[in-house]
Amino acid sequence: MRRHVRLVIVGAWCAVVCWAVAPAAQTPATALADLVLTNGKIVTVDERFTIAQAIAVKGERIVAVGTNQDISRLAGPNTRRIDLRGRTVIPGLIDNHMHLLRAATTWQLELRFDGVYSRKQAIDLIRARAAAVGSGQWVFNIGGWTTAQFADDAKAFTREELDRIAPNNPVALQESYYQVFLNSRGLEAFGIRQGAPDPEDFVKGSIQRDGAGRPTGVIRGDIAATRPVAARLPRVAPEQLEASTRTLVADMNRVGLTTFGVAGCVEDVLQIIQTWKAQQRHGVYARRADWRRPGRQRQPAARHPATAQQLRALESGAQGGGQRAAGKHRRPHGADHAAQQRFRRHRRA
Repeated sequence: MRRHVRLVIVGAWCAVVCWAVAPAAQTPATALADLVLTNGKIVTVDERFTIAQAIAVKGERIVAVGTNQDISRLAGPNTRRIDLRGRTVIPGLIDNHMHLLRAATTWQLELRFDGVYSRKQAIDLIRARAAAVGSGQWVFNIGGWTTAQFADDAKAFTREELDRIAPNNPVALQESYYQVFLNSRGLEAFGIRQGAPDPEDFVKGSIQRDGAGRPTGVIRGDIAATRPVAARLPRVAPEQLEASTRTLVADMNRVGLTTFGVAGCVEDVLQIIQTWKAQQRHGVYARRADWRRPGRQRQPAARHPATAQQLRALESGAQGGGQRAAGKHRRPHGADHAAQQRFRRHRRA
């Protein structure tokens, strides 16, 4: 029985591709593959938790998994070959609550701290971005990081420090969803001043002040406290929205994320994803959660496969670095849960 799944190779920095699992013996020998990946650990998460060595890809589908010997028979003179060198291919990752649609409106403008594990590196990135965008332009991000990820120094950013790093730019760095660090230019842009009342749209008490009433540069609270800051930050121009969305999805694919529970909705971005779905291009499953409706009903959003061209992007990573690979099954919810449990038991074994 053939089962349709979705796969992402992450350790090799690649996106998704649709595939059908079948033993190599079931694939006609004349159907030469466009791409073969060998010498890996392919975690299929089937009923027996099969671990294969290799995969063969033809067009938009993986046509076989099996041993190195089996899969090598499907390679012809024009087949691209990638040696995984022992790397693991696992079912892809699902984020069950992500503001994917909102993020697309700012993604290309944000200074992302994803994968930044040094505070010094973060400071260097702030300084470089300020120089790149020019005097007076925003340097900002909207969540997705925490000071705890900085192994060298996990302390919070201060107004004075950010003033020194980017004296000519407004700065707003949102740590997760509970506080934002602003410099003096950022405070001024939001109308937050000493001796003046807080702007009406800010949650009472969220603007931190010292004993003299001077704003410290920290906006602290839950999502409601950070929302006024995010609402005032720049958005990409309408003609750049699709490109920003494409970059966002590609960045998610690179780290193995292939399915998202989308909280909230930005209609313009949703329309882009639905168009991609109709055109069968780009790589993400999205399921929308409309929190505004009674009972928090979940509605399906766009689901669309990626192209094999994205999978081929793994060549440079697979052959050049010691990163880990990942992929994603698409199953009914109950089977998803069972597969996850098997995967966890396998990891503990």
